[in-house]
Amino acid sequence: MIHKWLPIMSLLLLTTAATVLAQTEPATTYTSDAVGWQFSLPNNYMAAAGEPIIFLNLSADADGNIYVANFTSALVYDGETGQLDHAIVDTSGTVVQYDDVAAAGDGNVWVADSKSFAVYLLDPQGNILVTIPSNTPDNPDAGMRPNELEVGPDGNIYVLYSSANTVMQVFTPTGEFVRSFSMGDRSLSTGLIDFTFGPDGNLYIAGVKTARVLDAEGNIVVQQFAQEFLAASSMDVRGIAVDAEGRVYIGGSSVADDQSITAAVYQFDADGNLVGQFGKGQQRINWGDDFQPEELSFTVSLASLPDGQLVISDANGAFSQLLKVNMTGAAST
Repeated sequence: MIHKWLPIMSLLLLTTAATVLAQTEPATTYTSDAVGWQFSLPNNYMAAAGEPIIFLNLSADADGNIYVANFTSALVYDGETGQLDHAIVDTSGTVVQYDDVAAAGDGNVWVADSKSFAVYLLDPQGNILVTIPSNTPDNPDAGMRPNELEVGPDGNIYVLYSSANTVMQVFTPTGEFVRSFSMGDRSLSTGLIDFTFGPDGNLYIAGVKTARVLDAEGNIVVQQFAQEFLAASSMDVRGIAVDAEGRVYIGGSSVADDQSITAAVYQFDADGNLVGQFGKGQQRINWGDDFQPEELSFTVSLASLPDGQLVISDANGAFSQLLKVNMTGAAST
């Protein structure tokens, strides 16, 4: 089985060289002055539930709170200060692994759990309010592993599954099955996948080398978003977000001949034109040390805050980091 987190767990044990990202010049390059806050912590797989282990997928709510999947809990951070406020933990042990989280309002959070093959709605105290198994009338396979989820503008829950599965399933907030549809070819399903909703109500989906736009019914609107840029690069697409103005953010990385990593977050307009970039260029090979300013590695997940600022979840071989970046204003020098 191809599991979403294998690339992170083997953590950049990169054995094949790739071409460095094409040197397309964005209109705006954002530097450390654009960073509101940034912090990193050692990856600690022995930590207790509710303590930081490794930062995975993230989500933001209308109040600017940030929810981070953390394997054994959902960590809740203050978007203004970057301070950890609390953790949401299911003390019954029903939720085995927190792969992705999505803010559900009132401090509640949806959790995708690939180990128990289900999606859960938790209240702020960790009580399970709703359980959604993976098997449905359209897909009777009870072994489908939910890895990614989002709350749509219709209030329904949209769920993607691992193991190279192209199926998305949609459920009501009470867990009733609505429909399922295919995202298209497997170019979106053979590696890390991330998706989000734009202000146009469309789904923006990223996977491996491709970004695609679908409507909420599963019809393809744009087969390859930012096609020219992605085709000219060897970038592995990791993380996608869309802000309220329709600007699209795609995180990605590639490997140079010396096995060091080029990682950045790229900003596009609604038509897929490259307009901005955050992140250093060529980066070091040794990932045993803490992150440096502006340094990105894996861009695991992206989320847009209500004020348009971007939150980035990132991980390397020894550390995880969260940072808030303002890519909506003038360039820093």
